[in-house]
Amino acid sequence: MCLRFFSILFILLNLTSCVGYAVVSSDDRSELDSNCRGNMYCINEQDSIKKVLGNPHKIIFENNKEYWVYNKKLALRGILLGLIIPVPLIIPVGYDKAIFEFENGKRTHTSVDNSKTTSAFLCGFILAGHAGFGCYVQ
Repeated sequence: MCLRFFSILFILLNLTSCVGYAVVSSDDRSELDSNCRGNMYCINEQDSIKKVLGNPHKIIFENNKEYWVYNKKLALRGILLGLIIPVPLIIPVGYDKAIFEFENGKRTHTSVDNSKTTSAFLCGFILAGHAGFGCYVQ
C-alpha cells in the first residue's frame, strides 16, 4: 500500500514538470532621504515630481508638512502552490504606494512600498527546460 502510494505520487509530481510555491508579500519598503540620487523617487522639487508622476492620488497636510501619496501598482499578497496543478491563493490588498514628504516645498523624505516574491520549485525528469532537464523558471 505504501509503495503504491509513493509510486503514484512520484509519477504525478513528475507529470507536472515543476512542483513548488511562490509567496508574494510586502516586506520591502525603501526609505529615501533628500540626498538620494539616480532614482525617480529622488526628485526634490514638487513641480518636477508632478511632471514625472502626474498629480498625486492623495495630498495630506499634517504638522507643517505636506505628504503626496501615489498609488504605484496593485498590491497582491498570498501564495501560489504548484502541486499537480497550479493553485493561486493570491488576493489584491490595495496598492503599493510612494509617499513624498515635503517641508517648505522641498522633498525631505520618500517611502516606497515594493512587493517581494519568494519562490522555490523542484523540477521533475521531463525534458522541458534549461539544459534539457527539468523546468526553467525565470
